[in-house]
Amino acid sequence: MTTQAKPIHDSRQKRFKGSLAGTLVRTLLIFTFIPLALMAGAAYIRTRSLLEQQAVAQSQNLLATQLKIIDREIADKEDYLARRLESGDFKILIELSLHANPKSNEFREIRNGTLQEFAKLGTQEDKPSFDQFLLMDIQGNVKIASESKWQGTTLDPSFLKEKLSGQHSIALYGFPPFYNNEFVLITVQEYKTARGSTLGTIVAVTEKQKLQKLIEPLNGLSPLASTYFVLSDQQFVSSNVETGEFSLINTPDSKDSITAIFSRLTTEASPQPETLEVTSSDGKDAIAQLQWFPRMGVGVVLEVKAADIYGEIASLLPFTSLLILGTLLAAALVTVISINRVVKPLRQLTEITRNFADGDWSRRAEISSSNEIGILASSFNQMADELGKAYHSL
Repeated sequence: MTTQAKPIHDSRQKRFKGSLAGTLVRTLLIFTFIPLALMAGAAYIRTRSLLEQQAVAQSQNLLATQLKIIDREIADKEDYLARRLESGDFKILIELSLHANPKSNEFREIRNGTLQEFAKLGTQEDKPSFDQFLLMDIQGNVKIASESKWQGTTLDPSFLKEKLSGQHSIALYGFPPFYNNEFVLITVQEYKTARGSTLGTIVAVTEKQKLQKLIEPLNGLSPLASTYFVLSDQQFVSSNVETGEFSLINTPDSKDSITAIFSRLTTEASPQPETLEVTSSDGKDAIAQLQWFPRMGVGVVLEVKAADIYGEIASLLPFTSLLILGTLLAAALVTVISINRVVKPLRQLTEITRNFADGDWSRRAEISSSNEIGILASSFNQMADELGKAYHSL
């Protein structure tokens, strides 16, 4: 005869690592919190991108519109000066001034008449006006000037040709020997004879007060945005609306990038606006619109602070926080309900099964539902009844 060893059940056996409740909680967190966080991050990035696109489009259109207004004003000034130069009396005075001996009595009378014509150009309120005037011969000698101390000085003719590059107007910060450390707009018109030969040049100067009025469309953008000019010699000039002054500014972090873009735009036939992320003079992040303005021979930069663009996203934070919190609370509620309806009955069934293995065959599982858990509990009770009958019969 062979003796069959009776299997020994250890009631103190270790429980399996982990639990169904923990697995359920982790699963809910993985499939709820992580997707929600990803959705929130994607929504933030998309919202930021849309705000940036909208700000770029609006600032480009706004800058282009304001520059068109200034362009029209400067064009009117140039046309007005050209028409006055072609008028009979003024044309005769200009030609006489260029030919007369500056030391003669006749020249004094011609000079007085020319200065009167210059004064008319600067005092007519209903037409474009200027502040100062220079009449130079082809060698650059100032024959007549509205400012008496300028008369007799000499300006290198190549200076104007190099700066203007085919234009009639250009903005300069400093126009030596006449202006030092001042932002002015000079408008140049050559005087030509009927045969087409050039005898001299008229230089009309618009000083800061009238220049501030001229660029008023750009000043009107403050304080929502700030604008400044980039000159051909890489100087950065800003306008102070309150004081009416122009001053040089330093943008060390962005200067090289800005000047590189304008150097490229000046070589293009139809320069298009450029967008650049920059650091403003006060050290804050900003988005800049760069546009070349041929009428003044300068680059114009429109800066909008990044905080003003993306500040609207901050208003979504309370709603987003409430959404995440509500979702987590809902997930926690689902977890609690799931534990009560699924995990708790399973734990009870596990405990009864353990006791059953230890010899306590009196306990039965509670059938509280008709789902899979209820079927499992019913099957266990049936199995326990059958085993109990078999045991008693033995």
